Amino acid sequence: MKLSGRDSVIKVTERGRLSIIPEAVDFPNPKRAIDPEKLVEKVAIVGAGGRTGRALVEFFGKREIELLLFDRRSPESLREKFAELEQYSPFYSWAGSRDSLPEADLVISSPGVPPDNELIQLAHRQGIPVVSELELAYHFCPARIAAVTGTNGKTTTTRLTARLLETGLKDKVVLAGNIGRPAISAIEEVTAGDWLVLEVSSFQLAACRDFRPDIAIFINFTADHLDWHGTLEDYREAKGRIFLNQTWEDLALINLDDPEVRRLAGEAAARIMGVSGQPDSGAEAIINDEALRIFWKRSANKMTSLGDIKYTEKNGEVLTISAEDMKLKGEHNKINVALAILAARELGVSSAAIKEVVRDFEADPHRLEIFYSAAGLLLIDDSKATNPPAAVEALKTYGDQRRGVIIIAGGQDRGQDNKAFAREIARRAGGAVLLGETAGELAEQLEALDYHRFIEVESMAEAARKGLNLLEEREMEGLLLLSPGAPSWDMFSSYKERGRLFQEACQNYLARE
Repeated sequence: MKLSGRDSVIKVTERGRLSIIPEAVDFPNPKRAIDPEKLVEKVAIVGAGGRTGRALVEFFGKREIELLLFDRRSPESLREKFAELEQYSPFYSWAGSRDSLPEADLVISSPGVPPDNELIQLAHRQGIPVVSELELAYHFCPARIAAVTGTNGKTTTTRLTARLLETGLKDKVVLAGNIGRPAISAIEEVTAGDWLVLEVSSFQLAACRDFRPDIAIFINFTADHLDWHGTLEDYREAKGRIFLNQTWEDLALINLDDPEVRRLAGEAAARIMGVSGQPDSGAEAIINDEALRIFWKRSANKMTSLGDIKYTEKNGEVLTISAEDMKLKGEHNKINVALAILAARELGVSSAAIKEVVRDFEADPHRLEIFYSAAGLLLIDDSKATNPPAAVEALKTYGDQRRGVIIIAGGQDRGQDNKAFAREIARRAGGAVLLGETAGELAEQLEALDYHRFIEVESMAEAARKGLNLLEEREMEGLLLLSPGAPSWDMFSSYKERGRLFQEACQNYLARE
């Protein structure tokens, strides 16, 4: 069991029960008398109706700890989702009002619950510790942890890291976290010596105090989720928590070309290894248009000395992977691959195993997914590009000066800055089909750039049809790219539904008589 830090609010007892340390609680309530290291007898889960909430009900239900569940949806609407947890029903109840929250010894917030939520604020005022599911899982996890964060590329890097470790190590490797399976549901599958590979979001990290991954991978940082965090500084601080508790025994793998990532890592106590596109950066992984090269030495170097180190084939092992040997395309994916490889090489995965995995590894569905390619026509679903930087990377990967790209863009307006996205559309796309809440703003910015080859539509079916109409003018040669640069929730239940409807609309259009 990992040791709790001195600022911990919770810790695991020798008997595997939770206790709380009142001295470390934010906003202590003098009226709330708590004995030192009081056992947790009742837990409140805020946002209990989703996947994380159900995983927490199962976790605590097995330990026969009483639960108080809060969710904006009614218990009746969630009954079917909780049917599989019927055996734990004696231990949980749905809160009728916020007035019952002070009964809890500990509050756990699901990732979608923002810090300004009234229940979270009430818990702070009452002196009740609030932690995330990720923090809870860390305290109970006996395995080593590799955690991946960043604004974009988390899922690809996490999956690839897990695949490399599964292929090249004898240790058991379990994949979980923001990638789809809560970490708390995976901890009983791992033991000391195993690896738990986690995708971690800023939402999860924001409520962490002790979380300490053995390997922390930080890909990039751009403004995102500001409607949830409130300010850019709060978002930055949440992301930086991935390094907060690391020591010199741990490893931080970073994108050296991202100044915010570099700054946050500069405050870390961990050993640091980096990826860069600059050949003189001293990074352990150098990427360029043709390939990525890994320079390996058995001791990672502190950030302060990276600039003074020049690796050569004489003093470091060199592993070269050409762009042609990677199924993942784009400069951003070279960074993702290089970071995953650094983690694998640190743990002893062979060069042969690395090359084999990287050669065959493909992107997730809806992330630059080529779902149709024939007779000069290419259809790409990048629905997972839920912020402008991700869409910009897609255009950089597939845009060209021949203006052969038609892009479908736009989605939920969360206050994102679309200026760079609009500039890239004007520079690289032969036409744009705009929909969703951000369509109007994108249209205004494109007009300001004297770019008028765009149309606004009302549905995904119309967007696909209009996009293919534009390509028909070129005898169906070119590329139709769905890369919204915005979340999907203004019109769809998820980016997956958005991508699926796009693919279906394209296939229906192509199948017409």
